[in-house]
Formats: sequence, C-alpha cells, structure tokens
Amino acid sequence: MTGLLPAAWMVLLVNLFWVRHQDAVGPRGLAYGQGANLSSNLFIELAIGAIEVAVLTAVLQPWLQGPIWRRALVALALFLPWLFFAFAIGMHAGSMSSAHTLWRLCIAVMIGAVAFVSGFRSLIRRRAAV
Repeated sequence: MTGLLPAAWMVLLVNLFWVRHQDAVGPRGLAYGQGANLSSNLFIELAIGAIEVAVLTAVLQPWLQGPIWRRALVALALFLPWLFFAFAIGMHAGSMSSAHTLWRLCIAVMIGAVAFVSGFRSLIRRRAAV
C-alpha cells in the first residue's frame, strides 16, 4: 500500500503529459478551455496532484499495521468534497483539468475499495475470534 499513492501520481504525470501532447496548439489556435501557457497549466496540475497525494498519504498512514478502514473512511470524507468541487469547476476547464479530475475519481474509488475490503476483513477476523 505504501507505494500505491506515488505510483498513482506517476500515472497522473504520464496522463497529463499525454493530454498536453494531444492539446498542442494547432492552426486554429488553442483548444477550448486551455490557457495561453499550457506548460504552466501542466505544472500547476502536477503540483496539485502532488499535494493531494501527500495529504492522502498523511491521512492513510500506510506504514502503520492493522486495519486501515477507519483511516480510509476519513480520507474519503476529506477527498470526496474536493472531488465534487473539482467536478463543478472542471465542467468548463480544459482537458488537463478534466484528466486530473478523472484521476481523482479513480483514487476515490480505490480508497473506497480499500475501506470496504479492510472493513470486511476486520469483521471476518472479529467473528472468527469469538
């Protein structure tokens, strides 16, 4: 679990570079929702993604032993409002922001899956101990 969040950030990095390559300025000008400086947009999205990964790592604390479902639920409680806010403001944003929002959605689904599996395993262990 410790290496999954940095790996997820690397997926975001590759995805944003790919989207940046696809949105190169063509003969008709900038794509819809793109600012004049696509490189600065790329680095802003990567910096925001790095902050998101750092906060999630601090909340999830994957280096601790034991069930992680409580920490995963706290992470979801923090991350889901941020995801919904990103959906709202990203409605008219460019493709880099949209790709980052979809990455956020995938992260939220993965954290929800971790919370469910860890909670289920904890419940099974508790029943087996009785």
